Amino acid sequence: MIDLAIRGGTVVTSEGERRVDVAIDGEHISAIGDIGKASREIDARGKLVIPGCVDLHTHLASTPTFKPLDDFEHGTRAAIAGGVTTVVSMVYQEDGSLRDGIERGMRDAGRSLADFAFHVVVTDPSEGARAEIPGLVRDGHAGLKVFMVSPRFVERRDDYVLVLRAASQAGVLVAIHAEDHAIVAARTAELHASGRTGVEHFPESRPVDAEAKAVAEAVELAAATEAAIYLVHLSSRAALDVVREGKRRASVFGETRPLYLYLTRAQFDRPTTSTPSGPRSPMERSTPWAPITSRTPAQPSSHQV
Repeated sequence: MIDLAIRGGTVVTSEGERRVDVAIDGEHISAIGDIGKASREIDARGKLVIPGCVDLHTHLASTPTFKPLDDFEHGTRAAIAGGVTTVVSMVYQEDGSLRDGIERGMRDAGRSLADFAFHVVVTDPSEGARAEIPGLVRDGHAGLKVFMVSPRFVERRDDYVLVLRAASQAGVLVAIHAEDHAIVAARTAELHASGRTGVEHFPESRPVDAEAKAVAEAVELAAATEAAIYLVHLSSRAALDVVREGKRRASVFGETRPLYLYLTRAQFDRPTTSTPSGPRSPMERSTPWAPITSRTPAQPSSHQV
């Protein structure tokens, strides 16, 4: 006898929709179709039955200096309400150790209501940190993250290249925040010098070319190191075009965020705007929809904090 039967719903799979039953044993779908008796049953008539979503980009874990607005308990409660059954949270390297960051994340995730995993943000690409990667993979932690927008990436680019090589050898996916530091720093300095320091000027500090240039560099690094990369919160046509072309030469994946699908930079003109999020022009807003509906190259994630 199976553990759970979901009966009478319209089941949505990669092959389409059909009205069938679903059998679940333990935490796994064991059959779809005509199934036998079950210890427990759910009547799904008139409802859609869809696979649980995976949100690959959240910030639900704390750091020594940061406490998220949503912790694992509250963040995953909201996730489940929206059909998300697995979240991937960023955790940060601590005192040079990748594992210490994961251990903090594991403590924070003790109250999670959903399945979870981590991307470990590499802030110090040292030899010791690189040596930790194979052991982390053996323990089931196969995600790293790199901030190209950080001045440290510029200063220690060669070391970060070695991180990508180590990730490639260990089978680790590397999430990358791709913005060009020099462009962002120069534009920010110009704004400050002219007294334009309000939040309404934030979009001007993050021009499209800063994203597109960094995405192009990330693709080149992926091709050179054979690392699999996951470009986070892509927001512009130019960046998506680079990703589309880069997928021919390297293992490149990408994501966008709901705010880029619905909001524009006009959001910054509202008096209630307090936190920069980076929506772009109305023309750019429509761009991320195309790869989502065509399945390439970007998927949505929440970037929940």
